[in-house]
Amino acid sequence: MSPPDDPKAFPRPTRPLTSIGTKIVPPFLVYSAAHLILKIIFDRIMPRKMKSLSTRDAIYVPEKILSSVNGLHLAVVSILIVFIRPTYDESTITPYPDGVDDLMASLCGYSIYDMITMWAQKEDHYSLWIHHVVNVIGSVFLMRYRITSFYPMLFSFTEISVLFNNILWYVDIFLGRNTVAYGRFLLLRAIAFPATRLWVGPYALYRAINAPGDSLEAWKQVPPFVTFLTIMNVTLISAANAGWSWAMIKIYYRWAKKGKAKKK
Repeated sequence: MSPPDDPKAFPRPTRPLTSIGTKIVPPFLVYSAAHLILKIIFDRIMPRKMKSLSTRDAIYVPEKILSSVNGLHLAVVSILIVFIRPTYDESTITPYPDGVDDLMASLCGYSIYDMITMWAQKEDHYSLWIHHVVNVIGSVFLMRYRITSFYPMLFSFTEISVLFNNILWYVDIFLGRNTVAYGRFLLLRAIAFPATRLWVGPYALYRAINAPGDSLEAWKQVPPFVTFLTIMNVTLISAANAGWSWAMIKIYYRWAKKGKAKKK
């Protein structure tokens, strides 16, 4: 049962960690099992291609599908709860709508599964590790204290951009970089990342300042470390969003510049 929309109702944890663990384990097992099943399917339908790939890329073939499923799931639920329903019109602090627990458990389970694939690949950028660790910590604390859910729910929308990244990866692996499709999806990704990520941090701040129920007195009722984690998550993820967006733009610019140089 969700707690009442009253900041004073949140002086202590409302859910034991063991209960949270039981919610995280099922999605982790589902993603892990789905990875193995997809790996078997790809090995059977395209054995030569799979054997020709590096260990990293062979892991990515099923992982990118599950990454897309996770990203789409997060984005759709975020749009529904944050933008369509009037869930947080009065406050970003106290509402804890139905569906948050399930979404955060799914995100946490996926993040743990994905970190295992990252460990096996041993080549991912440190920012991706930070992103996943923040996801896990933030998800666990959110399910434990059931407060300030607006911020992770809002930032969940940005995960829709992974769809463009994953499609581009498949185009690169199966069609190659010297194709029209690759250039188009590279441009689409360069547009999609800033379009879906850059504005979210400032928008979160705007909502925090303008929500009628988010007074200083209301924030004082929030456990200090929950406030700290909320600020940390918003800051770190906003910085990562800016960095990734700029990186995608630079990658496209370099590719386009290189293409123009070849034509001369």
